[in-house]
Amino acid sequence: MCIRVTALVLGLALAGGAGSAVGQSCPLYVLERSGGSFVIREDTVPDGEASVYMWPGDFVSLILPWSAGQSGDVVQEAQGRGATAARCERGTLTVTVQQPGKEPRVLPPLEAASVRRYRMRVSVHPGSGSPVAFIVHPDGSIARDTLAPPTDMFRGSVPLQPGDVSITTEIREADVGARAVGSVELRRAGPYFLATLQVVGGGEGEVIVDLGASRTLLSRDMLPPGVEPKALTAVEHGPEGERVMAGSMGAFGGEVADIGAAPLAGVRVGSVAISDVWVNVIPELPELAGVQVKGILGADLLQHAAVTRLTALPGGGRLDFAAEVRGEPPLLEVPFSLVGGLIIVTGTVNGRSMPFILDTGARGSIVAESTVRALGLEPIPGAGDTFRGLDGAPVETWAAIIPSLRLGNGSLDSFRVNAGSFAVLDRMGLPGGGLLGQDLWERFGALEVDWKGAVVRWFPIAEPPDLVPAESFAPQARLGV
Repeated sequence: MCIRVTALVLGLALAGGAGSAVGQSCPLYVLERSGGSFVIREDTVPDGEASVYMWPGDFVSLILPWSAGQSGDVVQEAQGRGATAARCERGTLTVTVQQPGKEPRVLPPLEAASVRRYRMRVSVHPGSGSPVAFIVHPDGSIARDTLAPPTDMFRGSVPLQPGDVSITTEIREADVGARAVGSVELRRAGPYFLATLQVVGGGEGEVIVDLGASRTLLSRDMLPPGVEPKALTAVEHGPEGERVMAGSMGAFGGEVADIGAAPLAGVRVGSVAISDVWVNVIPELPELAGVQVKGILGADLLQHAAVTRLTALPGGGRLDFAAEVRGEPPLLEVPFSLVGGLIIVTGTVNGRSMPFILDTGARGSIVAESTVRALGLEPIPGAGDTFRGLDGAPVETWAAIIPSLRLGNGSLDSFRVNAGSFAVLDRMGLPGGGLLGQDLWERFGALEVDWKGAVVRWFPIAEPPDLVPAESFAPQARLGV
């Protein structure tokens, strides 16, 4: 099986050449095997020429941003010999792949300028060996992602033999400048911070401010008259053509299937106006921890700021869409990687490194039960809890105390976590990881997400939290966006 792969006869790829008109060359990225591991390198196809990549061999696949979102490829060694050709004509790249015994198929054309518009996170899972993740920056620089584990959009459902490779590519706009600047007054309701959101030409209601939601979600009655949500779909590009599949949205305990997506002329929260957005749509949001809301303001819209800042105030708080970072030094600074639209940081417990999702919409922090037991932590008698997400499925947990959780340049003592089996961690490829919720933020006064610098910073409240400097802190590699 080969997903999103097409074919081309060699002679077809090389048609054209020196006699073609001079124009803009086309950059692309090549995934290759190298000494038992993998590398991604940048290549350039001159205008009027074609580059041909043969397989099997060192070449695995081309990595290109056809559109924002997530795509998956599976390359199987059993396909036999073949070739992938990339032809550049006046700044437009055309990719065609020749599989043995198959008719050539040409992928949609890609403008050279589009390659520089996007940031890509590429996860590579081989049939044998260790998976690896890369960050491909719009300036052409490429780095290993050491802050978050590789993800697999197939979730292990595609069997891989030695020599096979599964590739998951996450693509998003690289422009994270201050497209929106302003402040939003927040109201505290239970574990949540709520903002009032207005839809241009539509409804108005309270929404949860949630960095742990990759996409903004609104109830159906918030849409303007005449705007109908479209069904979420996923497109698989394979050797037999395109296959359109029904999409769904992940929730805390599982999946939510009755989800659509709709384009809006714009939304307004506080003094912040954001134009031309797409939002996910659900018929009605369930009651969450005793709070009834009209939606969730997710990370996709919060990233319209260069810096997003949440400040806790008596009875409420403030959300700032800022153009620059805060001037004062933070108490805690942690580099992050953006995976599936969510912030992933690395923490250390008893010398064990583990990934955590930063989730301002979760009322408590959670860690996979298997990890808590492996750490030898004892349950707190009678301190279990029940968590529910948009899917409504209850997840029962038991509580334990982590003696010391190291994050970035500091550590937190006596940190309580809820242990259980969480679908959200499995779905994100973090089966042994956790989620950092409101209880972490409550130790501080403000939280700042620097999207360009890929750093989260926490600032003090009136009385210092239980924070001690790490004695032997070594700065981790930071991956810019």
